[in-house]
Amino acid sequence: MDTSATNLVVQHPAARAAAPVLAAQAPAVWPQVAPWLDALFQALAQGHSYVPLSPAAAENLSAAAPLVGAEGDFAPLIVSQQRLFLGRIWQLEQDIAADLLRLAAAPVAAWDEEAAMAGLAQWFAEPGSEDQQAAAALALLQPLMMINGGPGTGKTTTVAKLLALLCHNRPDGHLPRIALAAPTGKAAAHMGAAVQRALDSFLPPPSVAGHLRRLQGQTVHRLLALRPPLLTSPYDADSPLPLDILVVDEASMLDLSLLHILLRALPTGCRLLLLGDRNQLPPVGAGDVLAALAQPTRLDAVTAAAWQRLLPKRTLPFAVAASAG
Repeated sequence: MDTSATNLVVQHPAARAAAPVLAAQAPAVWPQVAPWLDALFQALAQGHSYVPLSPAAAENLSAAAPLVGAEGDFAPLIVSQQRLFLGRIWQLEQDIAADLLRLAAAPVAAWDEEAAMAGLAQWFAEPGSEDQQAAAALALLQPLMMINGGPGTGKTTTVAKLLALLCHNRPDGHLPRIALAAPTGKAAAHMGAAVQRALDSFLPPPSVAGHLRRLQGQTVHRLLALRPPLLTSPYDADSPLPLDILVVDEASMLDLSLLHILLRALPTGCRLLLLGDRNQLPPVGAGDVLAALAQPTRLDAVTAAAWQRLLPKRTLPFAVAASAG
């Protein structure tokens, strides 16, 4: 088949490489797909994971089988909720969502509530630390937490104090296995140094301080032992990372592929704390995950009550979702 006419609207190099294969697979529908394929690869190059569609465009593309499928179909392109995805990208987002739900639904490891109340009151006593105190108390209660804020907002200090709270007076007597990671070597080194500096700003018990002093930042690639050229990892759902807590700084730089590998490698029950600024340092690949997750906090009634027990003198700063009943 002569695809020269339809290739006139395909300018992106990756789209041009895919064009002959897709045109040969379904020549009848290729002309209506070609311009959207180019738009999709242009969007991916800018860090977006999909192209928004009008209702008419979504209907038109949905009729372009076998090149375009619906949610769950095995097709090169997927139309979902008036959005056009590469099939692989759509599946990555589904897998990431499933792993986030798995981690978020896991019960948290036991910790001493009285010790936590004392630590929250003592270590966040300075003026202006109310937001950090509120975030730390919430992170005690949830296995999955994201702290979003710009430079100088106290994210790393909050993390250091939170880790001390999680280590202090654990009923099982075991100190948790903790890792600090970031997408780049510079960010990882900065995070490790910042946590060490933060430990000088308060006085955790000596055994806890000694445990946290041994932490060093590392890249996500090193943590996962990713092997080039395909960046495969020895860690996955069957052989997870030996971790109880993972803190990832500069999470805005995590693209869909790297986040998928990371989440798949975390055991159920591992706490995951994502730090970053949704307005800085976008990912190299497709998918602005931090921005998508950075939504207003809404607590269920049980979590809100538990937070209030930890900070009885504070007014709850988070919205509470209405009960289903």
